[in-house]
Amino acid sequence: MPLAWLKRLWHRFTTWLVGHKDPKEVALGLAIGAAVSLTPLIGLHAVLAVLLASITPSNRLAAVIGTQVGNPFTLPFFFWLEYRIGSWITGVQVKTSLSFSHIGLEEAAERMVQLFGEAAWPYSVGMLVLAVGVGLLVYTLTVLVAKALHLRMRRHLVDGDPYEEPPQTINR
Repeated sequence: MPLAWLKRLWHRFTTWLVGHKDPKEVALGLAIGAAVSLTPLIGLHAVLAVLLASITPSNRLAAVIGTQVGNPFTLPFFFWLEYRIGSWITGVQVKTSLSFSHIGLEEAAERMVQLFGEAAWPYSVGMLVLAVGVGLLVYTLTVLVAKALHLRMRRHLVDGDPYEEPPQTINR
């Protein structure tokens, strides 16, 4: 069942991508959404993606869809990777013990604030690098998929290849 659902979702996406007047607008929207979703501003990803998509020549719906790159399953990994990348670039390593069993709540809160303060610089650098990288990757892959789909359609229309099915359209 999940495989059939993914196949239908992929089919709808590719039909939308090919049917769009400029697939690069969709690609840029997806890239913006994906990049924004790697920030720690959870809950504001869609809003920020739509705002950025509104001031660029990109598709706002694609920007919202792109924010799904950062989800509850992937964000912990991305946050860890952002810190590791930033730590490697800046050379800043935060060393701390997270054992709070022998201290009070107030001292534990102070240590957490100190930890976040020390990790902010490497995390921010890593976040910027990873967000730009993921955005470029999503943009490039989307443009390549759009070109491949357009080429497939053109071959079918021009050559009339009997072995290849034409892309299906969604009737509304």
